[in-house]
Amino acid sequence: MIKTISQIDLSSALRRLPTQQRSREKVRSILEAADRLLPEYGYEAIVQSPWPIVDASGVTAGVFYNYFENGEAVLEALSLMYAEQTRAAIDELAAENFQSWEVAIDAVNDRFAEFYSQPTVRELWLNNRLTQTAKLAGNEANSHIHQTVIDLIERSSGHDIKFSPSGAVILANLGDKLLRFIFEQPEDQRPELMDELKNAMKSYAATFIGR
Repeated sequence: MIKTISQIDLSSALRRLPTQQRSREKVRSILEAADRLLPEYGYEAIVQSPWPIVDASGVTAGVFYNYFENGEAVLEALSLMYAEQTRAAIDELAAENFQSWEVAIDAVNDRFAEFYSQPTVRELWLNNRLTQTAKLAGNEANSHIHQTVIDLIERSSGHDIKFSPSGAVILANLGDKLLRFIFEQPEDQRPELMDELKNAMKSYAATFIGR
């Protein structure tokens, strides 16, 4: 999950920013340990005591508290990183040329499915465990992502599709709300539900052809 911490603004979650490679590696170890342990221990347990993270990360308590105030701060940092990496993933998709707008919609939904398939994401997002700072950062990322997806679909249609402002909002929320619902269901039901989600988004998008 954790690709880099050097280009993501974690200042709201960290007591101090790691400036040297060695210190960045220590922070990375803490975040990787939290990412592994959160699905097992749960949000409340990590917030109450970060010691499992300290032990699993291989850093001393002094190093941990040098960068993080508590367990919640670590989970906030994880939230910020996941939000930013999802934004980057959608930007990568937007740089591609799809053979049709239908294929673009499939690709977007597959990418978001990868996001929700991660246990840490489900614990934080589906259970509404985001701090206020993480929610604000997530909302900012979502605004960018939603507009990027709308632009991608319109471009992939050769601009035959042109969403109205309200239509763009409905399409974005249709995908987001249904994806959340799908990943609350048993795993064996998700593939069929994903197919239905893609069909629903394509059907709705098609109503804007030629408008």
